[in-house]
Amino acid sequence: MTLRILGGKFGGRNIKTVRTEKTRPTTSLVRKAVFDILQSSICDATFLDLFAGSGAMGIEALSRGAKSCTFIDSQKEAIRCIEANVKQLGITEYTVVQSDVIAALDKFYTSFDIIYADPPYHHRELYLQLIHKLDEGSVLKDGGVLLIEAKNPSPLEGEELRYLKVKRVRKYGDSLLCEYVRG
Repeated sequence: MTLRILGGKFGGRNIKTVRTEKTRPTTSLVRKAVFDILQSSICDATFLDLFAGSGAMGIEALSRGAKSCTFIDSQKEAIRCIEANVKQLGITEYTVVQSDVIAALDKFYTSFDIIYADPPYHHRELYLQLIHKLDEGSVLKDGGVLLIEAKNPSPLEGEELRYLKVKRVRKYGDSLLCEYVRG
């Protein structure tokens, strides 16, 4: 299966997707919504794509002007797919990390302007670990944006956070897009 990049310098180009039952590509409707939200902040931003799968979100960010992207996924198939996609497009400003996402967040000595996360829908505990790890840590810069895709109803609803503030929650079909700002 392939996905089409929606906008920017790679707009209209196709990339490969991961072919496993563990991976669910972000729909074009949600991808469009994410980049409509980020349109004024994506230029020269550092972007972190968590549970990256094919890398479509990070590649879309780079296509639209992000300075760099770090892709993290635990699956070997996903890492191979991301590497093939960035190579095909001639992208050079990226890092790919094969790791458990929660464990990888402890190893960053840098902060990102924008983080996008699309954990497996059926792992509520993973959502909770992720949001608290990002709230307590410094992986997201002050003023940075965190977007988390989730299944409706949100596994994060009512969670008390110290630094991350919910800006908006939008519904797209069965998916929710939860937008947070740090600070």
